[in-house]
Amino acid sequence: MTEVVSLIGTFSDKNWWVLLVVIAVVIGYVLLVVCRTGSVYSLMDLTWRIFSKKDSDGDSELAKYMRARNEFMQFRFSVGVRVRTMEKANALIAWSEKHGEDIGEIAACGKYFDFEKIKLKDERELPQKKEKTLHKFGLLVVVFFVYLAILGVVYGRAVITIKSSGTVVYATAENVSLMPLDFFWKKQVFVHREDCKSEGLVSAFSRPDTKVVCELINTDGGRSFVDSALKSQRYLFGFILCVSFFVGYRTWRWLRIFEIISKMKNRLSSCQDKNVDASVQNVF
Repeated sequence: MTEVVSLIGTFSDKNWWVLLVVIAVVIGYVLLVVCRTGSVYSLMDLTWRIFSKKDSDGDSELAKYMRARNEFMQFRFSVGVRVRTMEKANALIAWSEKHGEDIGEIAACGKYFDFEKIKLKDERELPQKKEKTLHKFGLLVVVFFVYLAILGVVYGRAVITIKSSGTVVYATAENVSLMPLDFFWKKQVFVHREDCKSEGLVSAFSRPDTKVVCELINTDGGRSFVDSALKSQRYLFGFILCVSFFVGYRTWRWLRIFEIISKMKNRLSSCQDKNVDASVQNVF
């Protein structure tokens, strides 16, 4: 019907999708700032400067405090470390320089680094071997799901179940196949549109299923259903693929964090041993 339009069509006609993109970008920016700094201070400060058109200048104690606060939030946002005070931030910088550690890797340690005492947490609080093994296994599972999801997206046949018999078929607009459990070492059995024209059609399907299959590929409604099912199938597997990529990235990131923590712990232990040896030599 040309007199009406769907919701998606309305957005498309009015170009409201531009507004949706802008809103999504703004929300994404707000979430990024809040998650990185752990505070809405930067957003409030930006709002004040936009509407008041004033900055924190001058030599008053309040102006100095505001500039220091801005620098502190800039440090939190840029480094990604939610240290509690500026003094803790300075102590963290000093600790990283003293031990020769990259402050980005310190930030990556997250909950495994004590930002109050400014040190890597004790051994019992660090990731254990069982936790690392579990994440590695989880990553393999995610890779398997990614593989299946990619197959589901690129596979050009719709997976359809015949209600009366529960038979699963794999269909295009031209033919239907029955995939046995031992698909990888048996040949698929196809029923083509031309086959349905013969009177005494004999196929791997039962007689009722053969009738349904022929209706599926010989009628406009059936072919339209196959196309719609294939499109829905690809949307579903596309969603699964996106979720799998996200979970896989998070799992890989945790494995990367475990590796960073392990190397940092070894470097700190080595540095501590050298300091002990130097102390012993000074004594003698």
